[in-house]
Amino acid sequence: MIPLYWPAYAVISVANLFFFPLTIRGREHIPPTGAFIAACNHISNFDPPLVSYAVGRPIYHIAKKSLFANRVFGFLLASVGAFPIKREGSDVSAMRECLRKLKSGQPLALFPTGTRVVGDEAISAKAGVGFLAVKAGVPIIPIQISGTDQVMPKGSKRLYKHPVTIIIGEPIHVGRNVKYEEIAADILQKITDLK
Repeated sequence: MIPLYWPAYAVISVANLFFFPLTIRGREHIPPTGAFIAACNHISNFDPPLVSYAVGRPIYHIAKKSLFANRVFGFLLASVGAFPIKREGSDVSAMRECLRKLKSGQPLALFPTGTRVVGDEAISAKAGVGFLAVKAGVPIIPIQISGTDQVMPKGSKRLYKHPVTIIIGEPIHVGRNVKYEEIAADILQKITDLK
């Protein structure tokens, strides 16, 4: 249950009119029910709420544990579907929670790079997206977001007016005998190739 999903959706709908003229393409690829992994590139701290908005149904996120240090902010994050993950090493409990959400039919948003990537910075995808897709037996939906790095640049605490485009690709069903790293690399490439 994500109690503040629809109120947050309404806020973004209004903010869209003033800060970020938003174009969403491919929304028909989002399943109306059931679990899936929404795998998106990550260029701004503003990506998670816009990905949730683009999906158009309550969806869970993982967020770095340090964001939950402030009780009020942590409560708000949890209320919009976020739960914590440790950035250092592997967080087994967070992976178990991801699997629990997916196996109970809830969608999950992930950023395969694990962190923001600005400009032409080279970075590889984390194997977790492949692991979760195989273990939960759910499709991966590639999503490409652009423009949020101008709406909320790295280090910024405010929003700037700039158009944002979100492209949602067709669901990808992965095989059980494929290496998790290969799945992650393939998904990252498919996100990049979305036009």
